Amino acid sequence: MGSWIGKVKVGWESPITAAELLSKPPEEQLDFLISYRTTDPMGASREGLFYELRKAIADQYGWGMDLLNALKRRGSWETDMLKAVVDAWGVNIPRQSRGL
Repeated sequence: MGSWIGKVKVGWESPITAAELLSKPPEEQLDFLISYRTTDPMGASREGLFYELRKAIADQYGWGMDLLNALKRRGSWETDMLKAVVDAWGVNIPRQSRGL
């Protein structure tokens, strides 16, 4: 195939942006974050959602802590969400947590 007609997507599409995630406390979004599943293979995906989740947590460390606390209170340890938090903190470790 030498040509393509139509839209081209690069990366994953998310149903929500990092800024939208940060606009509300994690507690208010927990049901959505836990239950979101892809319905359209060409549309928004859980991978895209978690890409935006990692961006939000890397931008605001405290929001990530609030997310973990909300999960703890609920007794819900979603492994993909925990991985997103750890991955995000690996990118942007706050100065106070490094002892600086």
